[in-house]
Amino acid sequence: MVDKMIVCLMKYILCILLFPYLVISCSQEKSTHLGNEFLAFIHSIEEVKSSQNIIAKDSNLQVVMHLFTTSSGRIIVVEGQSWNLHLKDKEGNAIAVAGGYGRGPGEFELINHAYLSDDDVLHILDSRLMRVTKYSFHKDQPELMSVTNLPNYEMRLEKFFPLTDGNYVGVFSENLPRTAGSFYNTVYHLDENYEQTKKVNRFFGGEMISLRGSLIVDELSARSVWLFYKDKLFYSRSDSFQVRMVSSEEDYLIQVDSPLNEIPAFRNDEYIQNNIGIHLENIFSMLPEFKVHFEELETFTYFTQVLIENGTAYFNIFNPVGSPGIILKYNLETSETTFIRTPPMFDLKQVFDNEIFGIDQTKGVNEIVSIRF
Repeated sequence: MVDKMIVCLMKYILCILLFPYLVISCSQEKSTHLGNEFLAFIHSIEEVKSSQNIIAKDSNLQVVMHLFTTSSGRIIVVEGQSWNLHLKDKEGNAIAVAGGYGRGPGEFELINHAYLSDDDVLHILDSRLMRVTKYSFHKDQPELMSVTNLPNYEMRLEKFFPLTDGNYVGVFSENLPRTAGSFYNTVYHLDENYEQTKKVNRFFGGEMISLRGSLIVDELSARSVWLFYKDKLFYSRSDSFQVRMVSSEEDYLIQVDSPLNEIPAFRNDEYIQNNIGIHLENIFSMLPEFKVHFEELETFTYFTQVLIENGTAYFNIFNPVGSPGIILKYNLETSETTFIRTPPMFDLKQVFDNEIFGIDQTKGVNEIVSIRF
């Protein structure tokens, strides 16, 4: 009986992780069914001519957690599991490796956030060791700059970003509830020692669902997306193209009337809805409470990532298995919208000098791809 429950639980979690790809793949079987409104919107805007190039396909790399480009165009790869920091040249050739698994200076047990500042300093948060590690990538060999233990927060620090004045802004998750429901993120200003100095605002973080007494983050519904741009922190929901500056006032970087809002709601796409039942029928039969929760969803997650470079926002839209994905470019000044095709299951990581960097997951998470436009 216990073994059967474990198998069911594993199937359920696997379904949660793979569902976005299943649904999108199903909706791509007949491209005309991928939301007629969305297709009409795409056909109404210009496609940017681009060329794709595989930078690195390293079988020795494990899961790529983060990817950054330095001011000189070199590539930094933060590798999961081993927690190595790889420095590569523009062609993907190895230059140096730092970091690694451990508890010593410059080592990590669990990296859950990393951010490369304009001075090519990589700020790394280890949530298990509760400390921040800084590496400089100015030279051929990464230089360990500092290791700082974090204060004993009442909430979990999820992300932090360095301000030009030497202080930081941090995104915290409130303690998860004992029952299913929403959880929230609270933003604080932090001093140079990461001590909380001022509460800024509180935002929706995501949904929780209950599975036999355990809490699991539901990645199917809208979730918070954070963006740090020009020394300011911005917040968005993955089901909305409104990007709001984190402050005490309403201040939007991307306005409500953006043409991106023409992308249809998840519930309104009959073809996707039909395929949900086909692929999740077994799960629904085992977990009827999940079916009830799932049917309450209002929208399909529009994008998985948003980045800004030189006054243009890049939205990573959909990631189908069997056909190209889409990145929408939105000019912040003119509201002009264009799109770039990507490889299937493309995971946007960085935009630098008219080049998009990401991971093509169809052939394995270790294939680093660039798209020049």
